[in-house]
Amino acid sequence: MVKSLFFFVVAAIAFLSANGLGGHTLELHQLGKASDDWLPVTAQVTLFKAEPTEKHRRPPSNPLFHVEYTYQVDGRSYTGTRLAFGPYDPGELIRPDRKGEATVFYDPANPSNSAYIKGATQSNFYALLIALGVGVFGVIMVLMGLRALYRKFR
Repeated sequence: MVKSLFFFVVAAIAFLSANGLGGHTLELHQLGKASDDWLPVTAQVTLFKAEPTEKHRRPPSNPLFHVEYTYQVDGRSYTGTRLAFGPYDPGELIRPDRKGEATVFYDPANPSNSAYIKGATQSNFYALLIALGVGVFGVIMVLMGLRALYRKFR
C-alpha cells in the first residue's frame, strides 16, 4: 500500500509541475508569437543594467539584463519592464542611444503590453517539450501505482 501511495504522490507532483511549467510557457509563447505584429515606438530607457549570472567566473558570462522604459501611444504614457518573451540572445539587445532612447514594441490592442525584444524564442518550445515529458512521467507513475495496488489485492 505504501509503495502505491508513493507512486501516486510522485505522479501528483509531476502533474502539478507539468501544469505549472507548461501553462506558463504556453502563455509566454503565445504572447511572444502575437508580438510579431506589435508596433515599434521610440522609448526613453530609464534603466539598462547587466547583472552577472555566474559571479564566480572571471569574466562573468551570460549577464542578465534589466530594463525599464517609458513610451507614449496616442499621447498617453506607459512604462514597461519586459525585455523578451523567454531567453534571448544578448547579441539581439540594442543598447539605448546617447539620448537614452531605444525602439520598443507595443500591442496596439493593449498599449500597456510591450517588450524590448519581440517574438517567441525557441527555448519556449523546448520548455513545452519538457513539460510534456514530465506529464508523461506522471502517467507512468499512476500506472505503476495502480499496478502495485493490483498486485496487493490480487
